[in-house]
Amino acid sequence: MTLGTHPEFGSRVVAWSVLLVLALLAGVAVFQLIEDHNEHTRLTALTADATRLAAALAPDQLQGKLQVALTQLGASDSLIKQDARSQTPLNAPDTLAVLASVGQRFGVPGVFVVGADGMIHSSWNENGAHSSGLNVAFRPYFSAAMAGHARLYAGISIARQDHSLYFAVPITEGLNPLSPAIGVLVARTDVANLTRLLAQAAPRAALVSPGGAIFAATDPRWLDAGSSVQQPLPFSLNRSRQLLGRQVIQLATAALAWDDPAGTWRVVLLRPLSAGDDSLLALAGATSAGLLTLLILSLLLAVRRTLALQQHTRLMLESQLEQEARAAAFRAQINQISRALQQTDSLDDLGRRFLHEVHQHSHSLLGVIYLLEAPQYQTLRLLASFACAPLPPDTWPMEAGQLGQAVRDGQPRSHSASASAHWQIRSGLGSANPAVVLSLPIKLQQRVLGAVELGFARPPDEELRTALDEWVNLLAINIEILRRQQDVENLLLTEQALIDAIPYPLFFKGPDTRFLGFNRAYERAFAVDRRSLIGKRVLDLTYLDEAERTAFQQEDERVIAEQSQVIRPIELAYADGKSHPLLYVLSGFAAPDGRPAGLLGLLIDQPQDAP
Repeated sequence: MTLGTHPEFGSRVVAWSVLLVLALLAGVAVFQLIEDHNEHTRLTALTADATRLAAALAPDQLQGKLQVALTQLGASDSLIKQDARSQTPLNAPDTLAVLASVGQRFGVPGVFVVGADGMIHSSWNENGAHSSGLNVAFRPYFSAAMAGHARLYAGISIARQDHSLYFAVPITEGLNPLSPAIGVLVARTDVANLTRLLAQAAPRAALVSPGGAIFAATDPRWLDAGSSVQQPLPFSLNRSRQLLGRQVIQLATAALAWDDPAGTWRVVLLRPLSAGDDSLLALAGATSAGLLTLLILSLLLAVRRTLALQQHTRLMLESQLEQEARAAAFRAQINQISRALQQTDSLDDLGRRFLHEVHQHSHSLLGVIYLLEAPQYQTLRLLASFACAPLPPDTWPMEAGQLGQAVRDGQPRSHSASASAHWQIRSGLGSANPAVVLSLPIKLQQRVLGAVELGFARPPDEELRTALDEWVNLLAINIEILRRQQDVENLLLTEQALIDAIPYPLFFKGPDTRFLGFNRAYERAFAVDRRSLIGKRVLDLTYLDEAERTAFQQEDERVIAEQSQVIRPIELAYADGKSHPLLYVLSGFAAPDGRPAGLLGLLIDQPQDAP
């Protein structure tokens, strides 16, 4: 009997063969488990990157400062408002200078004004071209802005046929951003910034529209993909693992908060997967065949480490997502309070609304707001209170208490409310003092406007203190806006009162010969309402003869262009039906830069026997 035919030798061969197969299978299983875990970890990280990029592409993050600047310009700039009303020529140099300053400051290549009819009136482009005369009424950003809402819109430029982002805000009738819209102010930017952000997130990334077209991408060959049936997307949005060309890739997507009526925009990130090295499998099998016991122990340890790593990764991701969710909730809270404060039209209403919002979001028990009183600024006057019983005093001396101290040194103060009679919580069950009172100075660019005091049942944590600082900053900004708005209104009323005090009919016109204003004597003389005449030319005045209107129009144009003066006697029929002998005075005037700016007209009654 030879060695090869010995029964024991055969049994050992079979046993070692089975053991080798089992070891090889175990090695392959371990290898596959590790690969699956690594792939899952990479996909989790890729999904987190997509989520972060989507947050960075939110409108308030992408161009938040630009949107704020456009909103302020649309509410306050008179040249922009006149352009929206068609009261100035298209592409007037002054208007283009305002638009150019916005474009150059924020690095956007185009800014333009759209009238209520949807036509572009004046436009500035960094390349010197103009888009005036184009009708953009069909753009969603136009209808949204005319309804009073700022809007980010992605689309293809009509003039250049390239991919562009549009930031649109309403041009409002009054100084308040919430007043009715008379036009739209739009800033256009290209997709270079989007492409840069995509490239920072992943080597291969794209921005996909609701219709399935690629709007921006790190690979320029993809830009036209998805635009038709013949050019489908080069990848599937529904599979996390797929083949792109000859390479296996992982894909993750995240939705963008762009509020597009057409649907959801998505960020797509792609990263390659290594196909692995077959020699590792052979090495794992050979090692497992010789050290089966060690392999089993290693398998157990690897599984344990894998589970621990998976648990750690999950906890890290959950923590990160929780932090991002809290940050998003905080931004939404700030936006909600900001919108609530912007809807107020007086300081008293602003103070009450602020204390109400703070109570809703922080569970403050009671509070007061005091503002410095002009001109000496040595006394604080009560603006509003919430849940105080008895009511706090109307005035508070600067040198008194923690409230005065917070105003004097511009620093927040925290103290017990036990010594303050008005810091008491009263109910049917009795009364009690809050645990702590915060005195927070209201500051605007290091200038102290007053202070807010709030009572809490327990000391606020660091997160709430940060939120309170943000809320008080919003309060300071809205106080300044309302005060400036009141100053402007008072100035306009004063100027109109001075004009109305002139006993003779008076009017004034802009450089386009359109009426800008009248006094009360003019309204009485011709029995008209000044509001119905603003923006019209003398050619539109039906209470004058046609020949008179034509002559007056020609004279207006000459006086404005030459900045000259006309004084001559005329006769005009007033609303009383009588013909009045008048001394007609016209005087053209110039803008600060010397260009014609308009004219002033005066009709002076002459005695019947005057020469």
